[in-house]
Amino acid sequence: MPVGDSQFGYIATHALTQRAADMNLPEFVASIPVPAEYKPANLALAARFDIVVDEALASPGGCVQVVIDPAPTSGGVFSYGFFAVEGQYCQP
Repeated sequence: MPVGDSQFGYIATHALTQRAADMNLPEFVASIPVPAEYKPANLALAARFDIVVDEALASPGGCVQVVIDPAPTSGGVFSYGFFAVEGQYCQP
């Protein structure tokens, strides 16, 4: 996924993506105590990450790309994007 000039991007290695799946990172994110008004967004973030990790690992050697936008057009402080990357584009 292309990353805009004002955004930051990170492509995890396959090993780190596998580790996130093994440690059930989405469950951890969902369990982080946040004010009630942020809980739905926190759960949505965890669910999206879980889906993307599964999609990435469906490709042999697959990994996850994280894109952070510090100035989203939708308002707010920042936004995250998670994207599955096919194994041929990932480091082991």
